[in-house]
Amino acid sequence: MPPLKFAAAAGLVAGIWIPILGVVTCGALVLYFVVAIAMHVRAKDFGRNLYLNATVMLLICGATGLFCFVI
Repeated sequence: MPPLKFAAAAGLVAGIWIPILGVVTCGALVLYFVVAIAMHVRAKDFGRNLYLNATVMLLICGATGLFCFVI
């Protein structure tokens, strides 16, 4: 997972200068967290990992995409 997280961070930072890269990275992160939530639900893990980590990060990534690239 560390290489994936590093690539996501690098993509978002590079998105400052190359906007299409930021859009693609943000979309990939939204998809990543949707899948993460689905896997937590499938595993019946309704604790802190689902609500605090995956759900909040999905909202943050969605808001980043909305406010930086749509509005």
